[in-house]
Amino acid sequence: MPDEGTLQALTGGLKVKVRVQHPKILEAKFREGWMWFFRYYADEVQADGSVATVRKKHAAGLSRGDGKIAKKAAEIERDKFLAKLNAPTMEAAIEQVAATGVVLFSEVAKMYEVGYLGRELQIAKPTRVKEQFYLEKYIVPKWGALRLNQIRPQAIEDWLHTTFDSWWTMHGVRAIMSRIFYYAEGHGLWEEGRRSPASKAKLGRRRYAYERRILSFEETARVLHHLEEPNKLIVETCIATGARISEVLGLKWKHVDFKAGAIKIEQRVWQQDVGRPKSEDSRRTLGLGDLVERYRAAAAADAAGANEFVFQQ
Repeated sequence: MPDEGTLQALTGGLKVKVRVQHPKILEAKFREGWMWFFRYYADEVQADGSVATVRKKHAAGLSRGDGKIAKKAAEIERDKFLAKLNAPTMEAAIEQVAATGVVLFSEVAKMYEVGYLGRELQIAKPTRVKEQFYLEKYIVPKWGALRLNQIRPQAIEDWLHTTFDSWWTMHGVRAIMSRIFYYAEGHGLWEEGRRSPASKAKLGRRRYAYERRILSFEETARVLHHLEEPNKLIVETCIATGARISEVLGLKWKHVDFKAGAIKIEQRVWQQDVGRPKSEDSRRTLGLGDLVERYRAAAAADAAGANEFVFQQ
């Protein structure tokens, strides 16, 4: 087959056989009555990725009684049925692959990384960098050599609990693996509607490495008292507006509306990379409240231009 190399790469060596068959039309009594039938050979993909040849029967129509058809008509039905077997297509081969899940996990991971993570306008850079790190460092080295149908929920569960200390890290890694199976399903390489083994792995009760609590007003004031500018204004902006730190660092003076007492979130800065906010909903206007005069004083002190960053880095 012209595209068989692609299928072999996905499955680690699966070959689709081409066979020309033209069996005789025979007559026998079935449960439904006397039927025209023929025997044929079919290649079925096994769970381990091998291809087994089995011999089957196929009824072409009634040979006696009401609704019977002539032998010539049965031969025409035979030829229609065998047309796909005698000239297999990539679509037919992929259907078998999807039903058995014999594609290598590493190959689907490559497709996911190039296709899904490679869309710069769809995936934010922090998310892309994080997922690529876990794919290359942990997930593919552990599961890449296995086929999708060889990966078991209990094995993933044990690996997550022994490899990572943080509940949130386990949650994130499990989500990446689940998305890879979902990506395989979307490309016909995993049975549609079938749950991924990663989604069945249990993480246990949500837990944190350190106590999580909201500081009181007094405690917050004590923390802010020890901060210097501009760090103090950055933190106060996050507290007052609820904006992400990357969004505050991405502010330019043109985004500050002194008259309205608000800031417009139009971009973010992450590890010196300037880009769009995390999502379209992240583009928003936030009120500054009592911080307006602080911003006005900072703008006057810096004699800043509209396209300059509020917080220089």
